[in-house]
Amino acid sequence: MPNTHPEKFKLPIDAPALDFKNHLTADNERILFSGPFGSGKTYFLREYFKLQARSVIHLFPVNYSVSSNQDIFELIKHDILFQLLAKGIDVEKHEFSHAITLHSYLQTNAYQLIKEFVKCIPKIGKTAVEVADTAVKLLEQYDEYHKNAQVDPEEDIKAYLQSFTTVKGSIMEEDGHTLLIQELLQTLKAENNGAETILIIDDLDRIDPEHIFRLLNVFSAHFDFQTKMPNKFGFDKVILVCDINNIRNIYHAKYGAEVDFTGYIDKFYSREVFVFDNAKVVEDSIEKILASMAIEGGYQEYFAPNNIENLFHEIIKYILMGMVRVKAVNMRSITPHFNTIYKLRVYRTPLSSEYDRVQNIELGLVLIFDFIQQIIGDAKGLELALKRCGQNDLSSLPSKNDDKEHSFKLRPIIAILEVHRNGYSNFKSAINDSQVYTFDHPSGFSFSYKVSNYHNMRVGVPVSIKIGHKNGDVTKHKLNYFKFLLEAFTILQEYGMYKD
Repeated sequence: MPNTHPEKFKLPIDAPALDFKNHLTADNERILFSGPFGSGKTYFLREYFKLQARSVIHLFPVNYSVSSNQDIFELIKHDILFQLLAKGIDVEKHEFSHAITLHSYLQTNAYQLIKEFVKCIPKIGKTAVEVADTAVKLLEQYDEYHKNAQVDPEEDIKAYLQSFTTVKGSIMEEDGHTLLIQELLQTLKAENNGAETILIIDDLDRIDPEHIFRLLNVFSAHFDFQTKMPNKFGFDKVILVCDINNIRNIYHAKYGAEVDFTGYIDKFYSREVFVFDNAKVVEDSIEKILASMAIEGGYQEYFAPNNIENLFHEIIKYILMGMVRVKAVNMRSITPHFNTIYKLRVYRTPLSSEYDRVQNIELGLVLIFDFIQQIIGDAKGLELALKRCGQNDLSSLPSKNDDKEHSFKLRPIIAILEVHRNGYSNFKSAINDSQVYTFDHPSGFSFSYKVSNYHNMRVGVPVSIKIGHKNGDVTKHKLNYFKFLLEAFTILQEYGMYKD
């Protein structure tokens, strides 16, 4: 579907934004933001923080090309510094602390310092007395060191613990770059009237498992041992973005199914996991997206999913809403089709009448599947989406008031079932003959209907459908619309259609 306008569909974020605002309270410093892949997590966070007086650093480790033995945390620090510079902090005039300048000086001038020290070493050949004097001085220095160590062991312990902050790769590392980030964040906060600083690490579950747990362990070590700052680097809030179910599966695959995941992961959030669910927003947007589309290729008076009065519009909308509800289709699949052209392709199907092969235009359900397949991407994706819908109870999906029993939406399905049972020629010959036909389904449901000529195109459509059940009162039996839809799809596959 090629774009006809550069305008993109903007999904409203009002409803999930209210939930997130309530979650993002002052004392909620660590947030695990969870949602399925493609549900719009990144889009939501970008749009939400555009309207907030907060300084946000948004990172995507999935974009890093990290070798197995390379420390991903060094790249995290690199990107934080890069984005801080992009925010216009005047680094040249920034007054750095002695801790940063000393670390930088030692790194830069190590060779020169060693060279100057070597110059002070006496030449070989000094007298034994001189050597003895030197030895005595060294012993005196050691004795003084030993006495000091005995006086305050607490200070020695602190110094020992502090030494780990300079070890590269240590989970407690606080090297010069870490200290620089801390000071730059304080400057940024001062320049923005005390606005909160927020670090977002996105797509956490899409990177290599080793790097996932490296990042988590670094943050965990800070939560466990640091008291000066609530979060690593001094950010007011850290938001880790992922699908918690993916992280759980990766964790169990790495450490074993019996290892407690909850006890491991709960230290990474201050409160409960924030579960991002915008399915209702996407459902409400489907009608707008369908209505924005243009249909080319003829037959618009028949197949017009962009017309809310058209049979196909209501059915396609209902199917897509079901697929969104069970997370088989997401925002990334649907919104790119806003303001696009759908070119209806007319072709002969493998189904045949006694005269010739049947065209797809004569089978409404084929047109529906073709349309949805182009949104999802391929036949396998369509099949999986239909299966997932059939496995769930979607009776709560909004439907037309006069269609509570799905009779309206069953029209193209019954047509496929009848064509499969009696052949297309017999089905087509029933158009407008006023006869009531009955189809008894193995599930126990029965359907009585007439066959009408839809839009005078000699396209048969079951109408006046009445649903019954072999055990009596049909209201006591729940009809799973998507199971019938999947059955019709499977029949078309048996004819050789929708196979990758």
